[in-house]
Amino acid sequence: MRWSRWCSADELAGVYVLGEHGVMLRQLRLGHGHGDRIEVLAGLDDGERIAADPAAAARWLAAQRRGATP
Repeated sequence: MRWSRWCSADELAGVYVLGEHGVMLRQLRLGHGHGDRIEVLAGLDDGERIAADPAAAARWLAAQRRGATP
């Protein structure tokens, strides 16, 4: 997973996961960085997709919770 270099090992972070039933905010436990990538120790399964635009995903999730169509 690509990540900014300011993250340190063993931090909790959040990402928006795109699933069959919409968008969900998920906490991740991060491990060590490797160049511009960081290992994910917990919180994601192989093959899950994350939102490339977190702001758009947050708006979509807020609309979904209000019962509106995003």
